[in-house]
Amino acid sequence: MLIEKQNHDATILSSEFSPLPGQAPSYLVGAAFGLPAWVGYVAVRSFAIAAGRVKATTAIMLAAVPFHLVLTYWLVFGGFGIPALGALGAGIAYSLAAFFAWSILGVILHKSPDDIFKRAFSRPYTWNWPYMKQIICLGIPFMCRIVLAEGVLPVAGFIIAPFGSVALAGYAVSVRIIDLLSMFSFGFSEAAGIRAGIGAGSKQHKLVGAAGWVALQLSLMFNGLFGAALILFPNQIAVLFLGSEGLSTLQITDFALPLTAGVLLLGGIHNVIGGALNGLQDAKAPLIATALCAWGVGLPLAFLLSHSMSLPVSGLWAGLLGGDLVAAAIYLFLFIRWLHKLQRHSTAES
Repeated sequence: MLIEKQNHDATILSSEFSPLPGQAPSYLVGAAFGLPAWVGYVAVRSFAIAAGRVKATTAIMLAAVPFHLVLTYWLVFGGFGIPALGALGAGIAYSLAAFFAWSILGVILHKSPDDIFKRAFSRPYTWNWPYMKQIICLGIPFMCRIVLAEGVLPVAGFIIAPFGSVALAGYAVSVRIIDLLSMFSFGFSEAAGIRAGIGAGSKQHKLVGAAGWVALQLSLMFNGLFGAALILFPNQIAVLFLGSEGLSTLQITDFALPLTAGVLLLGGIHNVIGGALNGLQDAKAPLIATALCAWGVGLPLAFLLSHSMSLPVSGLWAGLLGGDLVAAAIYLFLFIRWLHKLQRHSTAES
């Protein structure tokens, strides 16, 4: 997940190279051709990870990152007979990198000796309506949940924007830090989903609980260490992003980063447990929980506290922290309820 995040960051290099925001449409034109390939890659990657081929997907992303970076630099600035394309070149580089990752992963899995991949790729264009209905019923709630969860921080940026550029910069630093550090939780979340799905499918219900609790322990351990660093060394961490000259913004992040540590820790809980619930094909309850906690509690509370506290950024994160606290409690309740349900089924079968 962390590798994919860095690969995604390469797609915004055009904004680093050019100060003209008007070039964004040019980038989107170049990137539009790669969206089908990226969707195909994500689908094949998810299938490969669920089948236990994590090393293959990781190797491809390791190769795709430098490929994407070099291609982006070349097409943005030109060279070797290619004119400088600017933002359009960055978009084209994204599309080519998406096709690269998709095609290479498809070839590797197609040539795999495992029967599961041979069967999966033997008739890729056959329409299987019953399975398609199941995928749609699961996929749409998953999609909505991701949109709701990922939309919280951008919307929170609109809440903090009226307080000025310094407050917005302090918030942006906090978002960037939590964005990077939360990749570990997302990785453990995928692992929990795979293992929980295997346990449920094989009716080894003890594996479901083990998958969720072990992944949660790992997430708490890593995020606990990261959170301690944010609490103990907020200034030093902020300097890495802002430099020593942004003193006013540094002062804001000094107070905000400890609260960000709490968001990181609680967010890791519902990310990991949410992954385990994904493996149990529970899509609706986590969707409702995310909508209620993030949009019904977190954002309204963030708005109120940001306008009532002397440090708006700290108030904003305090509100989001409240929403994450409720979400973590609800997700744990849902998972424990699932474990009791599976235990009853095991007792009834025996």
